[in-house]
Amino acid sequence: MEHEFQHPCPQRHRRAHHVVRPPHGAGRSITSIILAVRQHLPYELWHAVHLTTYLAVALSIPHQFTMDNMFETGWARAWWIGLYAATTFSLLAYRVLLPLVRSLRLGLRVSRVEELADDVVAITITGRGVDRLDVAAGQFLHWRFWTPSLVGQQHPFSLSAAPRGNSLRITVRSLGRGTARMMELKPGTRVSVQGPYGVFTARARTRDAVVLVGSGVGIAPVRAVLEETDTLPGRSLVVLRASAPEELYHLDEVQTLCAAKGAHLVMLTGPRGDSWVPAGQDLRLTDLAPWLGQADVYLCGPRSWMELVEADARAAGIAQAQLHAERFDF
Repeated sequence: MEHEFQHPCPQRHRRAHHVVRPPHGAGRSITSIILAVRQHLPYELWHAVHLTTYLAVALSIPHQFTMDNMFETGWARAWWIGLYAATTFSLLAYRVLLPLVRSLRLGLRVSRVEELADDVVAITITGRGVDRLDVAAGQFLHWRFWTPSLVGQQHPFSLSAAPRGNSLRITVRSLGRGTARMMELKPGTRVSVQGPYGVFTARARTRDAVVLVGSGVGIAPVRAVLEETDTLPGRSLVVLRASAPEELYHLDEVQTLCAAKGAHLVMLTGPRGDSWVPAGQDLRLTDLAPWLGQADVYLCGPRSWMELVEADARAAGIAQAQLHAERFDF
């Protein structure tokens, strides 16, 4: 069974700018400022800033050994040199060498690029023995695409379908220069991965009933979890939220899965209001799932929207162990 709720005049909404009020205390204020800046920076720029911390640490090491008598001679010098060497080796081994060797062994390459919208594509990656990654539907990996413009970047993307044989699929929306270039990926492009990470999977289930709520491109991981999770007719709900019907990505696949699993599907489209539902609508999760208190709730989408959904769920008495959230932050 499906229900669709649309705003009478669907239109694209603009994200409202708001003043960030940092909490009390200097440390908290600095943290709040950093988080606010981070939310407005492109992923590529934030990643570059992140990498400069490695450079800063590397430049500080010679200074320690030349300017401090503690490290001039003796066991202390040998001890700290050993620690720095072990740390450097671990960093290179686990962040660079092992992911590269594993990816080469798997022979991962782009096998298909499907355009879902002007700014959204579904990318299928195929290799050998992909099952050795032990990745579950809904988890994310760090992906590196070996093209001249993308090889220097890696991006975290969740699976948008359960692993199938030697194939994995992710869904990417163009939100920056890096992801914009992914819209032009060609089959045959070599891929390397790091991961998997995350617990946004069916393995986290604690209840027999389940509610899955996704917004925009956040529908993709929800669709993946739906494919791999067990459902009970009458105790399973899938809610898709978007500004416009065309932004309900993978809708046909979700409809097919819901029909096969006996899950109730609700589609909410329209501009954002004060709640997580479209403006002008007065809906609560308990209106859609009266049995919400006995369900696991999976949420995926933009942070501000998810906070509203979480508040609704907590108001209905949902415990922390029943909430499984995947935020689209970097």
